[in-house]
Amino acid sequence: MTTVITAYFCEPEALDKLSKLFSKILKTKPKEAKIIEFMRESIRSKGRYKCKLLIIRGLSKLLNTKYCHNETAIQILREALKNVERNCYILIEARKVRWLPNSRHTIKIDDVNLPIANIEIEKTLQLQKDHAIKNFVIVRI
Repeated sequence: MTTVITAYFCEPEALDKLSKLFSKILKTKPKEAKIIEFMRESIRSKGRYKCKLLIIRGLSKLLNTKYCHNETAIQILREALKNVERNCYILIEARKVRWLPNSRHTIKIDDVNLPIANIEIEKTLQLQKDHAIKNFVIVRI
């Protein structure tokens, strides 16, 4: 049985707005981590990675480095995200996020295709409309 994780891939401005919104709703401060530190900590943890609101920064740098192949980085990120507590809101920062409603199983992060389980189009569009926040997408990984 595979674990399905919901994550918000956001450009920096959208990340700031969403983190303020969720901090207010959840009445908690977000836990911030650089992507490499998060992946190390999550993979090493014996149990679930616990927090209510997690902000992961640096995905763009990881995908655009010459030291790691994109597919390898994406696979390690997926494995690390599987260890996060189920009721955690995960906000992942990227410089440029692009998605098409007709392509439900792929999004583009800085011109790199990221395979996902599916895009939650209705939730994404509703949140964008209700709070006037653009340039993010809610996905199931």
